[in-house]
Amino acid sequence: MTFLLIVTTMIQALGHSVAGIEIVKAKQVGLYDVKVVRGDTTEAICAWLGENGYGYGENDEAVFEDYVDRGWCFVAAKLHADPNTPEQIIVAEGMAAPLILQFASKSPVYPLALTSVAGTKTEVLLYALADSKLTCGERLRLQRAREIDPEKALHVPLAMAEVEKWALFDDMPDKPMMLCKFKGRLPPEKMKRDLVLEPAADNEPYRETKVVW
Repeated sequence: MTFLLIVTTMIQALGHSVAGIEIVKAKQVGLYDVKVVRGDTTEAICAWLGENGYGYGENDEAVFEDYVDRGWCFVAAKLHADPNTPEQIIVAEGMAAPLILQFASKSPVYPLALTSVAGTKTEVLLYALADSKLTCGERLRLQRAREIDPEKALHVPLAMAEVEKWALFDDMPDKPMMLCKFKGRLPPEKMKRDLVLEPAADNEPYRETKVVW
């Protein structure tokens, strides 16, 4: 199964090699210089981050270790725009242009654990496109679930990425899919585990209704 993750983060420079580190892929993606990195150990990941100018804290290391043990990769990105690039192309609504990641997973997962080390409440707005209705358990509230054409659902991200079509569509079923919208404000203690989505008990459309007295 394939999922999309859209992030708007800016990290520091890419560069030197470190023992125990595999550079899975290096590519210029729009405004970003990107490297996909896999480490044999947490120490190797930390050494690579340090040598390449990335900041991290002791609390991050426990999360690194969990991801390394699972064989996950890390994406390091540097925002690298030509000095003559108009500001409106680099920044939209006060944020850097989104970096869209595609990766294979046994179940829909939104990596959240590293966010918890900031120590503050975080508002999470998550859209999931799948064959059936999904749930986040009790951590995020389902606000909307409805069937939609996949290409229509991804029209806005495609426009932001300034591309006409992704290879992702080649794997999409030729039928409507369920688009679910989740939202919640999570304290740090509820962000120590990644968000893993699971099939809901039913597949009925849903729209949250608020009653104000």
